[in-house]
Amino acid sequence: MKIAPILALLCAVAGVAPVFGADTKPLDPHVPEGKVIRIAQTATLVRNKKNLSSRDILVYEPPGYDDPENANRRYPVLYLLHGSPGNPSNFLNFGHWPEMMDREVQQGACVPAILVMPDGNYAGSKYGDSEWVNSADGRDRYEDYVAKETVAWADANLRTQSAAQSRILCGVSEGGYGAVNIGLHHPEVFGKVVALSGYYHNDGSGWARQVMGHDPQYLRANSPLDYLSGLDASSKSVSAWKKSLFYLGAGEDEGLYVTETRALASRFDELGIPQTLSVLSGHHGWGLWNALFVGALKTVLPPDSAPAGGSSAAG
Repeated sequence: MKIAPILALLCAVAGVAPVFGADTKPLDPHVPEGKVIRIAQTATLVRNKKNLSSRDILVYEPPGYDDPENANRRYPVLYLLHGSPGNPSNFLNFGHWPEMMDREVQQGACVPAILVMPDGNYAGSKYGDSEWVNSADGRDRYEDYVAKETVAWADANLRTQSAAQSRILCGVSEGGYGAVNIGLHHPEVFGKVVALSGYYHNDGSGWARQVMGHDPQYLRANSPLDYLSGLDASSKSVSAWKKSLFYLGAGEDEGLYVTETRALASRFDELGIPQTLSVLSGHHGWGLWNALFVGALKTVLPPDSAPAGGSSAAG
């Protein structure tokens, strides 16, 4: 994880009283509210706090999800990866992302989606830095937890659209890095990726050392700018990524984050991988990410997206 803005983010975390987003107020009183639920998800690929067999996961069901007339309707899913230090409720308490999405839906700018917010804290600790990767020692497979276990759980228990293009992996800061890294490793699972203020050269320094270790081959495989540098546009991997869409966002005042975001966008262009780059005025934090998220919604959930479909079973 890049450490530069960490003190500011720690202050933001410490200064916010609510720990769960059920009591957050809509930005617009005319926007109907959906429902946030907290679920104890059985997790076998990562260790859990106090040796529990489950990890809390937050799910936002959009307005109308439970209405009888929508009983057969399926929805695209945004899988939201938080930063570090952070937790899933950040998207509710700091970002108000469900309300923001509902407002854009009401204004006809995007279609509704389910939001799934897993916990990426290492070994269940409150602010453990997992980097959203499979740990080098194999004990905590966070990448597989997201791409395999959590997606399978969502498809089995929610009315999801099961096509890759209806699965959007989205993250901020460390979660932005994680979204790109996992999205590149699993284009067959996630057809769209939204990465806000991520870093894309990861040498496993700082807090990441405990999960990423020192092996050069492992580090390169989990550093997007590094492993993209060895590929050409005709490679099999690049051909798969050309079916994906990447939305990359950063702030003009973010230093390394915006530098690496621009470098990644440039590399995608060189390889012919579809991407949208958005650089706005702002610093590393939720004010910037909220503004970028609105633009991302219009790109990855456009109004002409099919409102129903998919073949996964729903609970």
